[in-house]
Amino acid sequence: MKRFIKLFAILSVLMLMLVPLNGQAEVSLVVDECNMLSNEEFNSLEQKLKNVSDKYDVDVVALIAQDTRGKDLVAFADDYYDENGYGRGTDRSGIIFVIDMNYREIYFSTSGKCINYFTDYGLDSISEQVVRYLPNNPYGAIDKYGQLCEEYIEKAITDKPVDLYWNTVAIHMYDANGKGVDGKFTVYNQYGDYLSEISVFSGEGYTDLMTDDTHAVYRIVCKSIESGYDKPEEIVVHNSSEYDINIKLGEKHFNYLLGGSTSGILGLITAFISTAIMKGKNRSVSHRYEARDYVRSGSFGLFDRRDTYLYSTRNRTRRPTNDSSRSYGGGGSSSHRGGSYSGGSSTHHSSSGSSHGGGGRRGF
Repeated sequence: MKRFIKLFAILSVLMLMLVPLNGQAEVSLVVDECNMLSNEEFNSLEQKLKNVSDKYDVDVVALIAQDTRGKDLVAFADDYYDENGYGRGTDRSGIIFVIDMNYREIYFSTSGKCINYFTDYGLDSISEQVVRYLPNNPYGAIDKYGQLCEEYIEKAITDKPVDLYWNTVAIHMYDANGKGVDGKFTVYNQYGDYLSEISVFSGEGYTDLMTDDTHAVYRIVCKSIESGYDKPEEIVVHNSSEYDINIKLGEKHFNYLLGGSTSGILGLITAFISTAIMKGKNRSVSHRYEARDYVRSGSFGLFDRRDTYLYSTRNRTRRPTNDSSRSYGGGGSSSHRGGSYSGGSSTHHSSSGSSHGGGGRRGF
């Protein structure tokens, strides 16, 4: 009997030790402090976020907050995530989407692996898409958030995070003898939208294009080329390994003997005919000795005089804007991956000292 009691006590202690772990695993991924979701909507969103969370081993959380407990939204989102035990793994990877119904603001706080999965540009893009559903349809906003989290994490793992990238399109154009050839090219995207122009001087030219597509497709059309060469056909490039373009031109073939003889004969015939016609029209004209002899009396009269404005040339440069009333990030330093990676995720620390990324939008 004593052995049974001892064994029961040991099992009870082990079960108590497992309670915090189970409690953390069962924490709700959807929190609705304003009771804006029906039971059916709540359960649907909870299951959707759980599926995404389990698939990528991160916590994908959504909170409809009644107020921020006197904190600014950034600090509130970070602390809520930390204090409620969200995040998976030793780095507590996850993301929380906070909808502040009091001040009509939204914010995303990221942690662990999700800091790199969701860049500043990526979070701004998600903000643009989910804010359209607010304030009247929080279910639609959170449902869209769950869908985008799955898409963005998948893209970050299998390719690169959704972000802004610089692609350099370079053209090297030479003739058969290795001489650099001049020309102008127009760059379009795969949908036919104009992007940029490339001026090639002595065989070299390039342009930098900013895109959020890591596998951008460009159509390059020759606008003009140095005389004596045929224009190259339209070029289509599909990824970064093909953005360095080499063009070898063949010179136009011209039969100088036949072409020169034909051009000369045609020129003589045209000149003879034109001269004969002009001569026929001037048979009544006789030689005059004074300039005034060629003026017909009373043939000239000036009735009106005016200055006519023909045209003007005006160059405009777009002025950068910083609309801080619409969107904001977490501040701090920006982490980059190198290569053509140009955006990255800014990071900061919460009150508990944890590192977070984030971004959001004021007003909806």
